Amino acid sequence: MRILVGLEDDYRSYREVIAVSIQILRPRAKVVTAGLDALKEEVRRFDPHLVICSLPVTAGYGDTLGWVELSLVSSRPTVVCIDGRYSEQNIPTLEKLLSILDEVEQLI
Repeated sequence: MRILVGLEDDYRSYREVIAVSIQILRPRAKVVTAGLDALKEEVRRFDPHLVICSLPVTAGYGDTLGWVELSLVSSRPTVVCIDGRYSEQNIPTLEKLLSILDEVEQLI
């Protein structure tokens, strides 16, 4: 499974912690990170199954099975799109991100 974590450079530490945590807890997954300025190119190059980033799925960065629009402010929900189905989460934990990852992996 290929996962791309893309957040603004202001949130670089957060981006890296998410990626490393996923890699440790799901060692079979291939995880890469990118800043938003390189996100479109990384989606094209890496062809991820799941994207976790701060942009909406409607940003037009290609087709993926899963997209998590990670909210960086507590007043806005995180939007999850898996195989065309949308849901919202309030401040998702790492455990919730892993369950999203597992759901996408089952679709592969």
